[in-house]
Amino acid sequence: MNTQSKKTYLIIFGFIILLIIVFLFLYLRQTKITAELLNNDNNNSNRNLPSLEFLTDSEKAEFSLPADAKAQVLGRDESGAVSVYKIIRSETDLVDTDLEVEPISPRRQQVESQKLPE
Repeated sequence: MNTQSKKTYLIIFGFIILLIIVFLFLYLRQTKITAELLNNDNNNSNRNLPSLEFLTDSEKAEFSLPADAKAQVLGRDESGAVSVYKIIRSETDLVDTDLEVEPISPRRQQVESQKLPE
């Protein structure tokens, strides 16, 4: 082997080693980021999640809902009666009950819209 071919092999070998180091660095960085995300997800899952409340069979009968229907309670009045509920068809329909939810009253909206500005 002459000197020129040795230099070529050294350059190619060095380039391959450099590529391996770069890919290894990127891989380790990605796995570290992934591990941190998973760790954050685990920490978030340990926080106090809202408890979901669903209508009982007697409450479903009160609202003329079928017994096999799944309905989430979103609000209760002062006496404990259900004031707001939502029928759940899939898991995406579930509502975070920590939010403030009020019943919609079309009559109340009409009265407020008819008020004259002062």
